[in-house]
Amino acid sequence: MVSIPERIHLLELDVVDSTNRLAYDLGFSGAKPWTIVHALEQTSGRGRRQNDWLSPRGNLFLSAILKPINGPKRWSELSFVISLAVADTVAEVADRSIIGLKWPNDVLVNNKKISGILLETGNNVKKEGYLVVGVGLNIAHSPAGTRYGATCINELISEKSSIKIILPILIKAMINWYDIWENSGFLEIRRQWLKRAHGLGKRIEIIGIAPKTQEGIYTGLSKDGRLVLTKDNGEKELVSAGTVTFV
Repeated sequence: MVSIPERIHLLELDVVDSTNRLAYDLGFSGAKPWTIVHALEQTSGRGRRQNDWLSPRGNLFLSAILKPINGPKRWSELSFVISLAVADTVAEVADRSIIGLKWPNDVLVNNKKISGILLETGNNVKKEGYLVVGVGLNIAHSPAGTRYGATCINELISEKSSIKIILPILIKAMINWYDIWENSGFLEIRRQWLKRAHGLGKRIEIIGIAPKTQEGIYTGLSKDGRLVLTKDNGEKELVSAGTVTFV
C-alpha cells in the first residue's frame, strides 16, 4: 500500500462544514505548506462558482495548503497540475477507463464527471500569500441529476476501493505533478494535460459572465492555461474563465 509522504502534515477529521474553509483558516494562522485537511464528510462542501459539492461518506474530500515559490500570477496553473494528479489516481485503480480533462479543472471518466477542484487564495497573519487546493473525488457515490452526468471509482472496477486506498495515491500524485510544475514550469504540465484534453478540436460554447457567450472550435491551450477558441472567421481568442459546453 502507498504510504503518506513525509512532507505531508495530515489532519484527518470525521465531519467538517468544508475542508477548504478549515484549510483557509489554518493557512491564515500560519499552517505549514502541505498541511492537508481530510474529512470523511462535509456538511457544506463548496465547488466552483459558489456551487455546492455533495459530500456523502465514502467519497474523498481534502484541501491542501500550498505556498508555491512560483509567483501568485501563476497559481491558477495549479488547477491543471491537480487535474493531472486526479487523472493519474483514477488511472491507477481503474486502468481500463477513458479519462479526459475538461477545461479548466474537471476530470471526466467515460465522459462523466468524477472529480472537482477548487482553488482559493489568501494572505496569512504575516501578509504572506498562500493557496488552498480543494479536491473532491467520487469513490463510492456519484450524484444524480448533474449537467454532464457523474460517476465514481467503484462503478468502474469489480473490486471495490476505499478512501484508505485512494487517499495516499492521490497525495503522492499531487506531490509528483506539483514538483514537476515548481521545478520545470508549466510547459510540461500543459503538454501532458493536452494529451487528455476532453473535446479538443470540437465546437464549444463558453458561458461567461452574463450575458457574454462565446462559440467556436476548441483548438488548444495557451502557454498560461487559457483556452484557445477559434471563431468562425478564423480569429483566435484566449478565454480565461467560463463554463464549457459542447454544441
